[in-house]
Amino acid sequence: MSTLWIDQKYASLIGTQLERFKIVKTKPFGARFRCPVCGDSKTNKLKTRGYFYEHTDRINVKCHNCGFSTSLQKFIQTINPVLYSEYRMELLKNTDQVKQEPEQFVTDVTKFSSRRVDYFDPFKSLKKISQLAHDHPAKKYILDRKIPSNTHYRLYYSPTYYHWVNEFVPDKFNEKALKLDEPRIVLPFIDDRGYVFGFTGRAIRPSTGLRYSTVILDDTKQKVFGQETIDKRKVVYIVEGPIDSLFLDNCLAMAGSDVNFNLLAEPNKIVVVYDNEPRNKEIVGKIDKAINQGFKVCIWPDHIKEKDINDMVKAGHSGASIQSIIDHNTYSGLSAKMQMQTWSKL
Repeated sequence: MSTLWIDQKYASLIGTQLERFKIVKTKPFGARFRCPVCGDSKTNKLKTRGYFYEHTDRINVKCHNCGFSTSLQKFIQTINPVLYSEYRMELLKNTDQVKQEPEQFVTDVTKFSSRRVDYFDPFKSLKKISQLAHDHPAKKYILDRKIPSNTHYRLYYSPTYYHWVNEFVPDKFNEKALKLDEPRIVLPFIDDRGYVFGFTGRAIRPSTGLRYSTVILDDTKQKVFGQETIDKRKVVYIVEGPIDSLFLDNCLAMAGSDVNFNLLAEPNKIVVVYDNEPRNKEIVGKIDKAINQGFKVCIWPDHIKEKDINDMVKAGHSGASIQSIIDHNTYSGLSAKMQMQTWSKL
């Protein structure tokens, strides 16, 4: 593992704490953000004159407003001492100056994962669904959808979603949108190391046109919900919707169509579960693509009429029974192709 790769990795991690952080190029590496030293600009919140830039196989820091300049290492040490310790250990391990058992490193990541969320915690001003009264509209929405109570702590409620987002992503929503602000259920995107990199807001009003409003704070991350919860040693189920994923064990959800399954777990551990829409050309095409890529897929049996997992639960199925149905209807290769042809109504 090269030192430059480690620098790029930790520049991206510390970037989650920097205002308006954005990677602008990868070769050579470059990113911009609002300088935390000078504040960049008191009058224009859009200015980003702090930079990470690549020089002689390392990453350095420079602000073109105040002139602040230093190495990435010293910058991380100042901004986040705990992350710096981890960064320093990885550098030393890379140069064989420190030998560390792999199990110890994994344990340390688990130990600090919940604290890492606190480095950048946009949800601190929101209440969790588990904290709301049972007659609260958001709580009633979650209960009506029969979402398991042991997952309510993972969901948040924002009474004014657009205004809340604009607090840490300035001008994400314009004045017209702000006038139409509404409450939403917020589902955080947290990576497998415990860092917040985005979220999606689910509308609870039936009249809302845009059901999901997704904000990604780090463009280098895949739009996947639930990464912090899975055990990669077990079968990993990948479904379409974040809410659907809450009913299954060890489950991820795609929040975008460009997800690379290979980066989420070992390919032989993955089962891809698309919605039960045999007349949907796009869904059938995605299943066919997953089969061609060598992944195992779920082909829903004929007696299942509901479109998605949440609808199945509302129709009377338990999460455990749905998981059993998936396990008994998982195919790969030629058998998957044959089952899909029988299932598809195109």
